[in-house]
Amino acid sequence: MNELYPYFWECTGGSVLASEDSLHGALREVKEELGIELDAKSGKLIYQTRREQSQDFYDVWLFHADIDIATISLQQTEVITVSCIPYLIILSK
Repeated sequence: MNELYPYFWECTGGSVLASEDSLHGALREVKEELGIELDAKSGKLIYQTRREQSQDFYDVWLFHADIDIATISLQQTEVITVSCIPYLIILSK
């Protein structure tokens, strides 16, 4: 659970390891937190910035995948619950 914003919806995320690029870090984090193996080819980098205050880079990836929500395996220390949001709603925000 995010300690700064407990019980708020948040995307899966984390730090990239020294041996990874942004895409492979995103794929690893999704696998760790949700138990989902995504196809790298289905990913699209939709936002990227360098955050001066926290001295880091912030990349947002969007993946298309057909997933049965019942097959998701939550990493209990990181994730409380998940929700399916239609693709068109995500794009409209």
